[in-house]
Amino acid sequence: MAEAVVTVAIDKMANLLINETVFLLGVKGEVRRLQAELKRMQCFLKDADQRQDQDERVHNWIAEIRDAAYNAEDVIDTFILKIAGKEGRRRSFMVFATFFRRGCQLYRIGMEIKAIRTNLGDVSQGMQTYGIKFSGGGEGTRESQKMLRKSHPAVEEDDVFGLEGSISETISQLKKEEKMLRVVSIVGMGGSGKTTLAKRVYNHAAVKRHFDCCAWAFVSQQFSKRDILFGILAKITTERDRLAEFERKKEEDPVEILYEFLKDKRYLVVLDDIWRVEAWDILKNAFPKNGKAGSKVLFTTRNKVVASHADPWSIPIEPPMLDEGQSWELLCKNAFPPNIAGSRGGGRPEYEKPGKAMVRKCQGLPLALVVLGGLLAAKKSLNEWEEVERNMNANLNKFQQQMNHPGGVYGILSLSYYELPYYLKPCFLYLGHFPEDWEIPKKKLIRLWIAEGFVPPQFPTVSGEDTTEDVAERYLAELVNRCMVQVGTTSLGGRGRNFCRIHDLMRDLCVSYGRDENFLDIVPPRGTTMKSTDDEEDHGLTSPTEFEHSKSTNFRRIAIHHVNVFQRCVPLVQSYPKIRSLLCFKFQQSPFLIKADEQIFIWKNFNLLRVLDLEGSEFENEVLLREIGGLILLRYLSLRFCALRTLPESIGNLQSLYTLDLRDTRVCLTNVIGKMKQLRHLLLGSTVEADQDVLRRSTLTNLETLKHIKSEHVVGAGKGIKLPNLRNLGLIFQRSEDVDAFFKSPVLKMNRLRSLKMNVQSAGVSYPILEPLSPCDRLSNLRLQGPIAEVGKQICHPLAFLPPNLCKLTLESSRLKQDPMPTLGKLQNLKILRMHGFSYIGREMVCSANGFPQLEFLELCNLYQLEDWIVEGGAMHRLRGLYISFCPELKMIPEELKSLTTLRELTFGDLSKALLSRVRMTQEKEGEDFYKVKHIPAITFLHKV
Repeated sequence: MAEAVVTVAIDKMANLLINETVFLLGVKGEVRRLQAELKRMQCFLKDADQRQDQDERVHNWIAEIRDAAYNAEDVIDTFILKIAGKEGRRRSFMVFATFFRRGCQLYRIGMEIKAIRTNLGDVSQGMQTYGIKFSGGGEGTRESQKMLRKSHPAVEEDDVFGLEGSISETISQLKKEEKMLRVVSIVGMGGSGKTTLAKRVYNHAAVKRHFDCCAWAFVSQQFSKRDILFGILAKITTERDRLAEFERKKEEDPVEILYEFLKDKRYLVVLDDIWRVEAWDILKNAFPKNGKAGSKVLFTTRNKVVASHADPWSIPIEPPMLDEGQSWELLCKNAFPPNIAGSRGGGRPEYEKPGKAMVRKCQGLPLALVVLGGLLAAKKSLNEWEEVERNMNANLNKFQQQMNHPGGVYGILSLSYYELPYYLKPCFLYLGHFPEDWEIPKKKLIRLWIAEGFVPPQFPTVSGEDTTEDVAERYLAELVNRCMVQVGTTSLGGRGRNFCRIHDLMRDLCVSYGRDENFLDIVPPRGTTMKSTDDEEDHGLTSPTEFEHSKSTNFRRIAIHHVNVFQRCVPLVQSYPKIRSLLCFKFQQSPFLIKADEQIFIWKNFNLLRVLDLEGSEFENEVLLREIGGLILLRYLSLRFCALRTLPESIGNLQSLYTLDLRDTRVCLTNVIGKMKQLRHLLLGSTVEADQDVLRRSTLTNLETLKHIKSEHVVGAGKGIKLPNLRNLGLIFQRSEDVDAFFKSPVLKMNRLRSLKMNVQSAGVSYPILEPLSPCDRLSNLRLQGPIAEVGKQICHPLAFLPPNLCKLTLESSRLKQDPMPTLGKLQNLKILRMHGFSYIGREMVCSANGFPQLEFLELCNLYQLEDWIVEGGAMHRLRGLYISFCPELKMIPEELKSLTTLRELTFGDLSKALLSRVRMTQEKEGEDFYKVKHIPAITFLHKV
């Protein structure tokens, strides 16, 4: 984490030296020397970061470097604020006129930089004095942890819940008779039951019978290729002479020895806890690819990239989180000895309330439930259970330390954090800002990361077309692949916004490490009891990790968790002088009132802010909001859902602003927006009004996202849109002439758009022929709401001109008379298709044979006249989710659904009672079409028949 802080400071100095060199005068040398010193420190930090949890000296040394980098950043930002920000845009003679006044400020800044550099020198000297070396040290402690965590296939857990389906699926994959070696992967976050599942499968009688030989190897982060491979040989070689033979050959390459032994056998080798692609590349040559048919390697890993790298054609198996019933059962099994299971908990309902509250906190994570059960086994009274509930996180930590469990809950989860590359650590810790169970909008998270400086502004690629957002998307994808973050949508089929979420225990880890690094703090609402870190008395907190109060005032980021309007949260004033980010979260519909004195304090004292998220706020004195223009370093500003009447003119001073979010805020957009030359993302809504020419005379040449805005504000008479770097556009049309002008717009011809959403809100307005969209081969997301013109005797379907690389398509109120499916089925990259109200008004719909080769989610909603839906052989063979609702005339579901083995979710909404009775099971009686869907794991009926 410190490496990321230092990197940001170094980059900031580089930008300062390039962009503000005219104002540095005599301090430029000091800036360069400090930058060089931090670069030297940076070389040691990666190794040091891996050791800080084992050596207190290293932990303190890293903290000193981190604080020095933070201080350097403070000095630079203050310099920009006081000198470059105020004077950089004046005429040159004004610079010389203020020379003496600035000279004093420059001298002070130079002395501060020199003091930081001196401090870093002392840190380096102290490292040598106290014998801190980085030459692979610290591995001994990690090795001891590894040995304590090391898995043994003969040691099986007694209690296995919720894995029956995964066990069957894994055995089925292992027993497939394929000619070449295949790799089967079990993927999931730490503590999710991967190793438990692997043990059950490995020891299963049917598996043992199927293979000629089986071996189990524990890999982990640090491993020896020789030890792993000879360990496998020792397990599969039983004859004494063969054992003696490879003992003699121990000096030879173990890859060749193992390869020779396995090439004529059908083998199963389990590689438990494999972390990196490189680990598989080191070991893979020992396993014959063209040996005896049916040979398999089974992985357990936290990283989906490792799984796909080893075998791109294999579908990883992810053990599901336990539901509440299974979680409660597992907790009781561990908390109550069998002979007295009925005396407490299992037979005493009063234990269920605190018990199930703790179960919900574990969110179905098996390891957390087992550890918690072991802790509760020593608690005999209801009061003791309630005490554990009130202080659950601290108790889990304390228990696993007493039981010598470096492989306990937080120990297991922290391994994933320490394994992250330096650039992902701040991105991960940032998730701690968001409340428990919060659906975090993906786009918002990415823009916050960029505003914080976690993502480099330029990233070298072959195409040269990647934006900073593309890099941030890859960062998020990497966290997802490491099973540290889950992504999804608010509903099936990709409807609604994309979001990500994080397991509560993983979030606790973010908050804990974030506080330890002075990275973030959570401020609870006024009226919530706070607990000091040195106060052992329990104050009845539901989440101590959430509301523990730290004495540090050096936090860089503050999140306010606002419960309701009557418990306002303002203890942040005077407490956090160095914050760079202030984020507010409200849990009720009531606005978050910011009083006049609080506004004054924010505008005067938090002038180094980069991120200000005031979503859902109301301002007691709106006139004071004009002072927001003093936050000239601001890069992200959200005034979404704010009760505003006017947008302050001073907002034009925010020359560094990247994102301005005004969605669901009823304000008038004025020409002051044009002053923000760095603006990348302007997020509006139908409630925002604008001056007529606000965006027609384009000065926002860097603007990449503009949505959702009424077309007349950006489309001039016959002139289209001239914003050259637009990639994401949302338009609301109320006039036919604006639709025509847009389809002739330069923005389409420049072929930069990736997402386009268009909404017709006036009767008599429709989309013309869609041919102007066909050259937009970078367009991946398209939403068309409104009628699409169909000319009589058309040679081709109106949708035939859609761009070829579309991944997501939403059609609503299109009123198409010709069946769109044969045409849409030819889109080779389409993954999500949503057909909403009256998008098609025909009676028959046919998905042609082998059509929709990549489609994963399909939604059919409000197709009121649809009677027959036919799916031909081979169509939609990758479909995972299907949602059908408000199709009252639909007679039956397609026969071909029974062949879609990839289908995991099927949701029925308001359909005819006759159809629903055909596809459901009632009182153990199957409907006549139930055979078409019985293979689907999750079938949901949204209303009762």
